[in-house]
Amino acid sequence: MLLNFEEFISKTCHCKKNDDGSYSDFGIILWDDNTKYVGNIKESLAHGLGIYKAINGLYFKGHFDNEKAKGFGQYINPSLGVEYIGYWAQNYQHEYGIIVIIL
Repeated sequence: MLLNFEEFISKTCHCKKNDDGSYSDFGIILWDDNTKYVGNIKESLAHGLGIYKAINGLYFKGHFDNEKAKGFGQYINPSLGVEYIGYWAQNYQHEYGIIVIIL
């Protein structure tokens, strides 16, 4: 059974609908390319603690600020064979962290 967007949101997340029609609290964001985010949401954007996973295996677990990695997080890119655990600012590695080569 296919659900419309409103039914999907009500069954899959604990979001509240804001006056402007956006969603906040905890939930799931799905994009057309099957990329997904599970975690805190603010004004329908990834914001707070969450997990982002793309279909190609790219993975980020950590803190988001308006859909950008910020603060501490773990990034894995299997196609490049790289893992980074450390701090982020505006989607960029920032200050301290560890880069691991995945063989």
